[in-house]
Amino acid sequence: MASSGQPIDPSLKSTIESINKDVHMTIMVSLSCTMCPDLVVAAGRLASLNKHIHVDVYDLNHFTELKDKYHVMSVPCFIINDQQPEFGKKNVEQLTSLIMN
Repeated sequence: MASSGQPIDPSLKSTIESINKDVHMTIMVSLSCTMCPDLVVAAGRLASLNKHIHVDVYDLNHFTELKDKYHVMSVPCFIINDQQPEFGKKNVEQLTSLIMN
C-alpha cells in the first residue's frame, strides 16, 4: 500500500487544488543527478492533487533534442507551459509559487 507522501500544509494543499488553469511541466533530468528526484517527486505531488497539472519527465541522455531546444546546461531543468526554463531543485511550495505567477 502506498503512503500519501510527505505532509503538505492544508493552506498550500488548498492553493494547489484551486488552480483552475492547465499547467504542463516538462522536467529534464539526468539519472546521475542527486537533486533531480526531489523536483520530480514535488511535481508529481502537484499533479496528484490537481487534474489541471500534467508532468512529463525526460532523461536528457535519451532526449538530446530537448537539451538543444531549451539550451539546457544543467539539471534539473523544468519548463512550465513552454515558457522560460528554470533550473535547480524545487519543493512543492516553490513549484506552486512558480505556477501561480
